[in-house]
Amino acid sequence: GSGRFVNGVLTGSNVCVAASAANTSPAPVFNSNLFDCPTQPDATSLGFINAGTNNTTTTANTLNGVLPGATEIARNATAVNPTTLGSFFTAGTYIGAFSATETLANNWAANWTISLFPAASCPTGTTQSGTIVGVRRCVLSGVVGAGTVPAQLRLTAGNIYQIAGRVDVGVDRGAAGTGGTAATLTIDAGVTLYGSSAGDMLIVNRGSQVFVNGTSTQPVIMTSAGDVESTRSDTNATREWGGFIILGRAPIRGCNTGVAQGSEACQSAVEGVTAATGRDALFGGATSADNSGSVRFLQIRYPGAFLTSAAAGDDLNGLTMGGVGSGTVIDSVHVHNSGDDGVEIFGGTVNLRNIAITGALDDSFDLDDGWAGATQFLLIRQYLTITGGPDRLVESSNRSASSLAGGTLVTNPQIANFTMIGVPQNFAAANIQGISLNATGGTPGSSGRYANGVVTGSTTCLEAAAANTSPAPTFASILFDCPGAYNATSLALITAGANNTTATANTLVSSGTVAAIFNGANETARTAVDPVTLNPFFVAAPYIGAVRNSADTRFQGWTCGIYTGSNC
Repeated sequence: GSGRFVNGVLTGSNVCVAASAANTSPAPVFNSNLFDCPTQPDATSLGFINAGTNNTTTTANTLNGVLPGATEIARNATAVNPTTLGSFFTAGTYIGAFSATETLANNWAANWTISLFPAASCPTGTTQSGTIVGVRRCVLSGVVGAGTVPAQLRLTAGNIYQIAGRVDVGVDRGAAGTGGTAATLTIDAGVTLYGSSAGDMLIVNRGSQVFVNGTSTQPVIMTSAGDVESTRSDTNATREWGGFIILGRAPIRGCNTGVAQGSEACQSAVEGVTAATGRDALFGGATSADNSGSVRFLQIRYPGAFLTSAAAGDDLNGLTMGGVGSGTVIDSVHVHNSGDDGVEIFGGTVNLRNIAITGALDDSFDLDDGWAGATQFLLIRQYLTITGGPDRLVESSNRSASSLAGGTLVTNPQIANFTMIGVPQNFAAANIQGISLNATGGTPGSSGRYANGVVTGSTTCLEAAAANTSPAPTFASILFDCPGAYNATSLALITAGANNTTATANTLVSSGTVAAIFNGANETARTAVDPVTLNPFFVAAPYIGAVRNSADTRFQGWTCGIYTGSNC
């Protein structure tokens, strides 16, 4: 027999293709197929496969049942357009039977086929509680790894998960990793979790791990009940639930006892949580490469509610990381409309890539307590329409619970390829800084290296404290476009760097986006630093800003409210 076979995934058989030598009139054709079987085809079959294009017999499938996984989705770029084969076919430029956007609950075979998909149920360790917006609701509460919740919990696609109260992943194992209980939480692509109040939060404790396995087309979403149910009318909603917290054993500056900074005994409690829940959530230690898991393609919407009261000022952030180590992967996270900071990092060495922060009510990116990690591709956009905010685009300081005198551990971030779009003032203050390097409470100012950036919209683009000298922060290839005057320290730091400007207007442009985020003529004309020479974590990006141009889709598909049609 002959035939043409395109855009396929075949696995599970002993041999994927067995063709006789007589298949020559015409020869069968194979294009854009993934064959994953334990025995390689015979010479004749392999010859037909190799004669085609974009086939593979050596790549393992990553199917989630029958739905595509990361490997299949990655191969969609080379899929054949079926409409070119004949008029019967319809467009479907992906391999396999299902596209990357289809889910267990929403696909062409759902609700009428038999035994094709797994039986509907909530994972063991969660409790089914009716439905929400027509989808099964599974309630997640208590401690993963304690009671009836297994130590390895996977939140499977096809359900919506309610975060009920303070949910802990594991029990704190301490800086040495010898106590408590280790646990693992895995979250499938496309899963939505929600909270209903300030007390609803997800905390990954020291010695445990989280694996958020979103994709660029199926991000994991952590949000509020109002968002899931679409019951609100205010698009500027905020503070509708707690937030997401990851705690690790990497070095921190501020210790809650009189011990040396960065030592194994140096630990602290994450802000606010104790008052609301009755027990501390601790972070810190001496394991720089500590691994708290991986977070990929995650949206965090409408977090940052007050835990006790507005007067106490103990609202949570969208994503909080305390003492998180460099073994942890944080890649492609969008925090939207956080009631406090978008992302706040307390010490540690974790690195971040592809971070979007929109509508934060306080600081968008808050760096404290001796954080010494790196961030590349950072996109920030503030809103003025949220009452009481926003505050700084970036606040970098050594603020901590008790910052001991002495010691050399200071907040020293490495940040490359960023676009920060602020607003000139908030409702409480007339002068809002873009990047603020603080020296407060008797602590020295923070350091850091900033390269290939665009900062605009704030009253002043940079305000650096005079005490920022050990080592002095550096700035290179940054376009600062703000109307306010710079203090002497800030201006000296800008002048000391290479290829900075405070006299060039930004020309950021829009191309189907809600706000202009793409480089225009003035950004494109700036000389960029090679970020690879600054930090081994960085990848090549020979331009300033987070988004090079309209062809740069780095933030498209998995963010919300930034591109037209992707509303939050």
